[in-house]
Amino acid sequence: MTLLAQGRLLVAAPDLEDQNFRRTVVLMLTQEDEGALGLILNRPTDIPLADLLPEWVGVAAPPACLYMGGPVDPDAALGLGE
Repeated sequence: MTLLAQGRLLVAAPDLEDQNFRRTVVLMLTQEDEGALGLILNRPTDIPLADLLPEWVGVAAPPACLYMGGPVDPDAALGLGE
């Protein structure tokens, strides 16, 4: 298996039909033998961040909303910061 470097962006090929990743840009966080973890950067939702994570609102960049992630754990939340 080819390992994808942490911090790389994966841009979906135009002909990718998998609805989980179609037209996405994914920031790779980790990849191990057990699997990979990345953040989809271009799927904002209409859900305001304040509705679910009000303590994050003060440090969130606009738009302060949740972004839809991948198919593995839809009830989890990850934050990206610097």
